[in-house]
Amino acid sequence: MSLEQIFESLPEIEDNPGKLWKCFHGSYGKDFFLTIIEKEYGPRFAKDFEKVYTDIDDISLEAHKYFNTVTKQSMVEITNLRN
Repeated sequence: MSLEQIFESLPEIEDNPGKLWKCFHGSYGKDFFLTIIEKEYGPRFAKDFEKVYTDIDDISLEAHKYFNTVTKQSMVEITNLRN
């Protein structure tokens, strides 16, 4: 059988991607497909991570603003209690 024929019949043999991936790792090693995966999916992950980092920055800024507001309110309350 040719490689193409093997892969065409593979879905009939196994449909669990985890099992397939484990077999690929066993046969080819951990990093054999890494270059191809990075080339194929790297831009998608980079874009997703860029969004995550932007979201983290936004949340961090909001948290700092909230913390400053709470700190100022607490200082006013402490001052009022002292008087």
